[in-house]
Amino acid sequence: MKLMKKVSTVLLTALVAASSMPMSAFAKESDEGNTYNVMIINFDPVFDVDGQEVKMHDLMEVIDIENKFFQKWNDPYELADSFANAMSEVSYGNVNYTVAETIELNEFPVNKEGKAYTTDEYYKTFVDACNATEGSYWNYDGWEDSGFSFDYDSYFTRFDVYDKVNSGEIDEVWFFGGPMTGVTLFETMMAGKDAFWVNGDALVKEDCRNFIAYGFNYERGLGEMLEDAGHRTESIMDNVYGSPDYEKNYSEYNDWERFTAYDLVSNGNAGIGNVHFAPNSKSDYDWGNTEDVESYCDNWYNYPDISGTSKTVNCSEWGDGDMEKHHRWWFEHLPHADGINEETGKYNNWWKYFSLDYLNGATEKVRDIKQCVFDSIPDFTYTEIAIEPFVTVKDENTLLKLNEDYTVSYENNIGVGTASAVIKGINGYEGTYVLNFEILPAEEPQVNVPSCLQNAFMSLLSILRRLLSALL
Repeated sequence: MKLMKKVSTVLLTALVAASSMPMSAFAKESDEGNTYNVMIINFDPVFDVDGQEVKMHDLMEVIDIENKFFQKWNDPYELADSFANAMSEVSYGNVNYTVAETIELNEFPVNKEGKAYTTDEYYKTFVDACNATEGSYWNYDGWEDSGFSFDYDSYFTRFDVYDKVNSGEIDEVWFFGGPMTGVTLFETMMAGKDAFWVNGDALVKEDCRNFIAYGFNYERGLGEMLEDAGHRTESIMDNVYGSPDYEKNYSEYNDWERFTAYDLVSNGNAGIGNVHFAPNSKSDYDWGNTEDVESYCDNWYNYPDISGTSKTVNCSEWGDGDMEKHHRWWFEHLPHADGINEETGKYNNWWKYFSLDYLNGATEKVRDIKQCVFDSIPDFTYTEIAIEPFVTVKDENTLLKLNEDYTVSYENNIGVGTASAVIKGINGYEGTYVLNFEILPAEEPQVNVPSCLQNAFMSLLSILRRLLSALL
């Protein structure tokens, strides 16, 4: 399948290196889902190490120290590619990414006071930190740290992010940087007219479409990136359903509470848990717990029908403590069915919330099936067998397709009297419409052959029309 790719290399001078980066193809497109355009802003300053120019993400491989906790850090573009592919996989093709623009910065991130490391300052501190901590450089007290003071608005303005989001050129921003750079980026944050806390402070911009910015660290791997996406999901679903309250009776739980429930907070009622707590976890990140608990996890594959029974699970269900495997397992249970939930009035596909389509108005318009036109159903003669006539449904001049736009079930369709075809909208349609038809008593002289032939013919005709509809 052909992949979308739009590349724009930004050439910057002074502190910004002019550089053309090799672009990855990112995740495959899906006929079923949406593709979202990403701007990558990569903080990757160039160091002079013994006369050799080295980008920061390669620094660990050339630095001359005895103790190395990490032998190397990761290539940010390989990480981006892995993350995009993983999100397409775990979302069942609902969320696909393509790179729209890359900005390669030969500088450290600047805090709101305009301060940033120089390469010489960082290199000296890094060597001192490794030597003082036997390689555990993040435990060193000598690092500059201004906390979560990254100036998002400055960078969004500098690179025309707001205008590009509004025009649809980009939908998300992915920042990449190294560890201990003096200023911390949120794992995720939201900017835009409806912005709210998404595991990071909201940046409200009344004249801008809503978008997410990630803060990725190329010291870390795909597991941590999926965790960032998981916290994004939790914050958004909290906004949709409200923050979970596990103290109330389980019968009163909403669907998000049932999904995120774990045994520690709702004994015997575990669902999938949250990003930090698996169904049997006793503490944060306890993904390797071998204790058996009951969980309704498999029911979520059938959402919105979650009426099944529980099963006994432990960490072998989600990867035996492996972060990436747990997070993939968690995402793969996220509801992704079609249509609107009749009980909650919310989308059965929760990826519409993850993508912010529900805020930005990008979701498809859902039409009430009652607004369509239905051909009347002729009378049938009683034959002792269930009668299931074909139903024709049109939306103005468009002929709708059975099992794609609507489903049909039948009631009271064996005995003499009024029978019903119950037409239920799916996908881009919602609601229910009942179309009645009559089953008439068989006349005595025609009980055996004529009525049977008539209804056999009508049944055959109904089957042929269904097959024809499926092929159209």
